[in-house]
Amino acid sequence: MPSFDQHFRQAQHNVEFLESFYETYKFNDWAITVSFYTAVHIIEAVIAKKGKIRFREKEYEIQHSDQLSNILKTCRENLPKNFSEEFVTHHHIMRNLIVNENFPQISGWFKLLYNDSRIARYRKYQWENYKVDLIVKTSLKEIIEWANKEIGVKIKSKFMT
Repeated sequence: MPSFDQHFRQAQHNVEFLESFYETYKFNDWAITVSFYTAVHIIEAVIAKKGKIRFREKEYEIQHSDQLSNILKTCRENLPKNFSEEFVTHHHIMRNLIVNENFPQISGWFKLLYNDSRIARYRKYQWENYKVDLIVKTSLKEIIEWANKEIGVKIKSKFMT
């Protein structure tokens, strides 16, 4: 399982990769996808740094969102009755649950990146430039600014200006 430093470095690496082609607008689908995975590494870095999360009014010590799956498998009473085994093994779902409950200030931005990255990867490969700007320069920027305040680090990005 990657550490805080590894997630932080990968987030910075992804930002630099995104900046290397973003302004051409030639690869808008990839700009959205890279933005989402940058946000994933930011979220995982925050989880690793904090070392604990809340879920359904209980606190758990974890270092990575995947660990929530193990908790839910052993504590079935924490799950609504209609949650399937497939549900608790899906890492994006586990991360989304953590973000919604623990980081509400960015949950809307993260959900937008998640949804749009799925569309970009599987259904719509060409995006209007203004839409990509809204997604990257707003959603990712908000998540980066939040993380910089939340864990006291500095993810550098020219999107921040």
